[in-house]
Amino acid sequence: MTEQEFETWWKANRQQLLHQNSEYVERENSYKIRSGADLLIFALPVVAAILFLESGIIRHEMLNWLASAGVAIVTFLVSAFIKSQTLPGDSLYDIEQRIKAEYRKQFAEKGE
Repeated sequence: MTEQEFETWWKANRQQLLHQNSEYVERENSYKIRSGADLLIFALPVVAAILFLESGIIRHEMLNWLASAGVAIVTFLVSAFIKSQTLPGDSLYDIEQRIKAEYRKQFAEKGE
């Protein structure tokens, strides 16, 4: 099997193969909200947006709402980044690359 054929096969079967791997599924589920600490991390963007909105830094109401939405989005992204960095082990990308390399090796050995 050529590299192009493997990539085509991988794209067609990627989701199924990844969800058969318990390590990948466990890591994927670890990004979900599971505890009170997770709720606090993801409630922070709402609190930050409300505080910004009520601070009155921007006098124009529409711009104030847009800026507070921006604050909420940025705070959410920072919170999600913090949660992903506090998880032990490899990232989803690293696990996927390892699984893909294993299947690539299997195909090279079998010559399929």
